[in-house]
Amino acid sequence: MITNVTRPKFDYDIEPFFTSEDMSNKLFCTFSTEDDLENVLNTIQSKYKIIYSKIFVLYSKSQDEYMCTYNVDFGNVSTFLENTILVHRKKETNTLYTINALNTLIKELNRDTRHFIQNKLERLPQQYTPY
Repeated sequence: MITNVTRPKFDYDIEPFFTSEDMSNKLFCTFSTEDDLENVLNTIQSKYKIIYSKIFVLYSKSQDEYMCTYNVDFGNVSTFLENTILVHRKKETNTLYTINALNTLIKELNRDTRHFIQNKLERLPQQYTPY
C-alpha cells in the first residue's frame, strides 16, 4: 500500500477575502423611463450598498428605456427593487445577459442541431441507421 501524498504547489496566493466577495457580488439591472430615472438612481443608492460605488446607465433606443446596472453584495439584499433583474456580463465583449436568455438560446440551437442530425440520418442507407 502506498501512503505518500504529494501536496500541490501553486504559483499564486488565494486570498479568501476576495474569493468570498466575488462569490456574493451580483450584477443587478434596474429598468427605468427617462422621467423616472433620477428617482430610480436615488432609490438604488439608498437601498443597496453599491460595490465599487458605480452605477452604469445605458439607454435602449429600441425599447425607449434606461437600464441601470450596478454590483451589489448579495448577502445584504432582502428584496429587489421593482423592474430589477439579475444579469451577467461577459467581460471580453461587455455583453449583458440573463441565464434564462442563455438557456433559451441553447435550447433553440440544440433543437436546430437535432433537426439537422435527424435529416442526415434519414438520408443514410437503411443498414447504417442506428435504430
